Amino acid sequence: MPTIGFNTITNSNHIHNIYNIKLASKKISFLKNNIIWDRTYNDPEDTMALHRFGWLLELLVNEKNNVDKKILLDWIEDWIKFQDKNKISIAWESYSVSERIVNWILFFCVIKSHIDIDQKLSLKIRDQFFYHLKYLALNLEFRGHKTNNHIINNARALYIGGQLLGIEFAKKIGKSIIINETDRLLSDGVLNEGSTHYQFLVTRNYLEIFWVAHKTRDDKLVFWLKSHLINS
Repeated sequence: MPTIGFNTITNSNHIHNIYNIKLASKKISFLKNNIIWDRTYNDPEDTMALHRFGWLLELLVNEKNNVDKKILLDWIEDWIKFQDKNKISIAWESYSVSERIVNWILFFCVIKSHIDIDQKLSLKIRDQFFYHLKYLALNLEFRGHKTNNHIINNARALYIGGQLLGIEFAKKIGKSIIINETDRLLSDGVLNEGSTHYQFLVTRNYLEIFWVAHKTRDDKLVFWLKSHLINS
């Protein structure tokens, strides 16, 4: 995986514990770094946000060198252990799976040069990525004429995961969806839904796809993206 140039030099004198994380509409508190993974919240967006791990990247950005990266890694391992025995359906809807794949990958792009991961855990995490990508490939959010921006998010996760982890089937499926669905969903560079919020999310998706394609020298996709997304 490439690094993203994020400064994670650790100063042990400034590291502090984490007592809460921000979800979609609220913060949740916990003790001794123990997150309860099977808790549901009144707003389902909060429950989904917990399992999407966007808050993991937010902690890295906001806390920078003041948070122990090992704690963040431990949360991923703890989630994996929990899900092996207690799969929660809301955590496995395809949009959340897509978000989790990319958020985990970006996390590892940040910490990979700054934290040692033992071989056993490394293999466990790779197995999870493979399982996630296979699951997503079998549960794509094609909805006929109602297919929307979710399919691009699926493609983003498949392409980024497949390209950076060397999982060929995922890369091929993701790339095919990007090429086949972009013009249909983004006529004149604007998402068919006409939502500013969704447009922002889709723009983020394509920028991340472009970054990975550029970093891994997928020149054909870089050229295709430049020629198709200039108006986005």
